[in-house]
Amino acid sequence: MKIGFDFGTSFSALAVYREGEIHRIMFDGEPQFRTAIYFPAYVPNADQFDATEHGAEIASIRSALVRSEVEAKKSYKERVSSERAKVTSQARNDPAGYTEGRVLSPKYERLLVEAVNRIPAPVETSPEEKDQQALETARRQWLEAEAARDRVLGNLDQSQLDDVMFGNAAVDAYLNNDRKGLLLYNPKAFLAHDLSSRLTAPLERALGSLFRKVAEAVELQFPGEKVKGVIIGRPVNFGKKQSDVENNRAISIITHAAVLAGMPNVSFMYEPSAASYQFHVSQHSPRKALVVDLGGGTADVSLVTLGGAEPAPIPHRQQGYLLGGSDVDRELNKAGFMPFFGKGEVVTGMPALNSYFAYAANVQHIEYQKKFIEADFRLMPEPFKNRLHHLKKSGNTIRLNRLAEESKIELGQSDRSRKVVDFIGEEHEIDLDGAIYSDAMALYLVKLEGLLNEFSDEDFEMVSLTGGMSRAKGVKALVERVFPDKDVQSSDSTLDVVSGLAIYAAQQ
Repeated sequence: MKIGFDFGTSFSALAVYREGEIHRIMFDGEPQFRTAIYFPAYVPNADQFDATEHGAEIASIRSALVRSEVEAKKSYKERVSSERAKVTSQARNDPAGYTEGRVLSPKYERLLVEAVNRIPAPVETSPEEKDQQALETARRQWLEAEAARDRVLGNLDQSQLDDVMFGNAAVDAYLNNDRKGLLLYNPKAFLAHDLSSRLTAPLERALGSLFRKVAEAVELQFPGEKVKGVIIGRPVNFGKKQSDVENNRAISIITHAAVLAGMPNVSFMYEPSAASYQFHVSQHSPRKALVVDLGGGTADVSLVTLGGAEPAPIPHRQQGYLLGGSDVDRELNKAGFMPFFGKGEVVTGMPALNSYFAYAANVQHIEYQKKFIEADFRLMPEPFKNRLHHLKKSGNTIRLNRLAEESKIELGQSDRSRKVVDFIGEEHEIDLDGAIYSDAMALYLVKLEGLLNEFSDEDFEMVSLTGGMSRAKGVKALVERVFPDKDVQSSDSTLDVVSGLAIYAAQQ
């Protein structure tokens, strides 16, 4: 049995084609699963942390604590002086502002005390407390790095690989396990990286564990049969550099992973060609088309000839960007949810504050997440400080990103989306409107227009729009504006790619 496998950035899908019918492989009742892998058995050992090896790091953290305390005291004094000046100015303009001894009257003294009490007092710690805090911070950072960096894949033994979880269940298990274990939230993002051989092999084993699980799902749906071959969809470019080196590296990792999973016959098909394959096999006469495949992580455009006697679409020219729905999720998160945590506030001593909200919203970037978790928000006023304290905990940035993703989908169909944030020590309802959605989509549409314009001088009859982001508000209108004289057709299915892969696989 040969299968089609759409190994996606955000979601993946598998399908089998036989007797003229596409059979989608179901995962918890759904024809897709979230592309995430979780190894719950892997837990870094805190006892392995050697303070002597991290002496310079501990000293640096301690120095930062001292500087932060000094800055906090300075900021506190400045704010107290400012409030004192305000109250004194009010008192001077009030005949009853002072007593006979030129002392603030009880009324203004009370106002001054109330104003000062509203200013968060700086936290002062002893040298011993700073030493302990620096040590604990360094140990925590080391543990998080051990659990997050892809190098720890090399520490996974076979039993841990067998315990792998995937999909939404993987993310849920990670969140409910206080971030213990190893989560690869977007393993496809690693594929184009210039990894050492020491890291490449473990990544292949991790992906192999995922592929083996999905192959078992296929064989469960077709009892008595084995997966003998697989056609895997691939984007035009896996990496930002859009280079053959990146693409070949990614193809090699996926191929080896599939072989490890017991799928030795591996081949690839460009996702735009796969997305148009059903249309291709239904057309008796050849027709030149521009296939625009817009997914969660990539935007691919392919100029192809569809139909006729050829066994597959004939590609003429292809281009792809790392541009997808996850980019819109991130912008919607920053614009719609992060103000609740203090984005846009001006805080003395934290000039780069808004960059931390960008880090928090970028859940697929391990180093950015690390920077957010390590950020010191003691200067933040309440209630933002407490909210940020909770946002750092137990994978809550992933929870927040989920809400942003859900809002994106809802706002693509209606004018409002209402979400409840209930994992930050309080419950709060956030109401988003179409204007926020439009702002979040703006940069995506600008970049997409640039990609489409690369094909503006090409000769073709029609545009075929496919992929989950093809149905987002503004996308079809943009395509029609760039290509006003072309026949623009949109697919209602997010599964065009895997359907085409399945049909093509059955014919091989």
